[in-house]
Amino acid sequence: MKEVNFQYAGVFDGAFSDGFLPAAKRAARAQMREARVAEATKLWLEVIEGGQDPYLLRQAFNPTSSIAAEMLCRRYPVLFNENMGTSDFSALTADVLDRMLLGNYAATPETFRLYCKVRTLRDFRDVKRFAVDGAEKPWSSVPELVGHDRQKLSQGTPYTYAPLKYLSGAEPISWEAMVNDDLGIFTDLPQRFIRGAVRTKEKFATSLFCSSTGPDSTLYSVGNGNIVTSNPVFSNAAMGTALGILMGRTDSGGDPIMIPGTFYLVHPPALYNAVQNWVNQVTVDVVEAGGTTNQTVRVNNWIIQNVKPIMNPYLPIIDTTRGNTAWYLFADPNANGRPALEVGELRGYEAPVILEKAPETMRGGSLVPELGSWETMAREMKGLVVFGGAQMDPKTTVASSGAGS
Repeated sequence: MKEVNFQYAGVFDGAFSDGFLPAAKRAARAQMREARVAEATKLWLEVIEGGQDPYLLRQAFNPTSSIAAEMLCRRYPVLFNENMGTSDFSALTADVLDRMLLGNYAATPETFRLYCKVRTLRDFRDVKRFAVDGAEKPWSSVPELVGHDRQKLSQGTPYTYAPLKYLSGAEPISWEAMVNDDLGIFTDLPQRFIRGAVRTKEKFATSLFCSSTGPDSTLYSVGNGNIVTSNPVFSNAAMGTALGILMGRTDSGGDPIMIPGTFYLVHPPALYNAVQNWVNQVTVDVVEAGGTTNQTVRVNNWIIQNVKPIMNPYLPIIDTTRGNTAWYLFADPNANGRPALEVGELRGYEAPVILEKAPETMRGGSLVPELGSWETMAREMKGLVVFGGAQMDPKTTVASSGAGS
């Protein structure tokens, strides 16, 4: 096999004598090294992201194949050349790792859209939702020539909220930083803004039903009848109690409320294992309901069939008291007319809007976007979303603090 003679021309030559070189030559050496570090970084990233065979990276460290050497020279011409000796690629690794971008954290998914009623708003005016009760009681028979009963309609206090604009941006990006950005450090700013907007909405929606001390006392109270009896820790039996409360709800006239659709179990990360064990439990041993006292029967885990679990990581962040034990059950907001929560989004701003400050620097009679501001030669970006929300009907949700008392 042909001997591979691998060397990085000029990268390390005269490394100990740079101080004696003319300034122009030192600057040229520094510029060449920057270019080679950039190509070394490109090779690392392509391998990490799956766009390049790891074999080439191994060959860059310890060349043994003339074919691989030729491929490296062709794909990374600044870093490698055709007259090479021992590889010094490893000497560039520290510079490469210093300049490689870490992957961004994943955004919190917008789970609130499952258990909150989401509406589109036309403008910034206060939103009013009117709850009207009455005229739904069972009808009475009417004898001949006798007038019929007229049922009353009652209107409670309207639910109100106003949409607000939420803005966030990053520090201005200098022209020098944009020119030096060989790794795309700043090109992912829009994705960062989008993740921030998603987290903003998710945290806001969570704050509608929980507080720093547990389930929000305005939405969940003894008067509203939607606290699971004795605030039990999460269990199959506790879920049965919670579903029983929801199924037994009545309206202002004392008639049953039908709650169709899926039920959403919102829980913190600390209960993830317990919830998953419950979801994947095949059978359950229970004391026979409606039968012989203390008679134990084994049944399929039917209770999970109409319940969808949702892990909400903002629960322990907002609720610093019961954030790891409290759990919540919501009726499907799109299957009943009285959702427990509502979030309204301004039309056209339901998704984050990415804004960039208009450039004000001209060259040859035309604006130059990359030169940005006339004073600072920097570019600036920000994200915008507009939304609001409020608590609605407490009869379509129940909660337990998990305190066990």
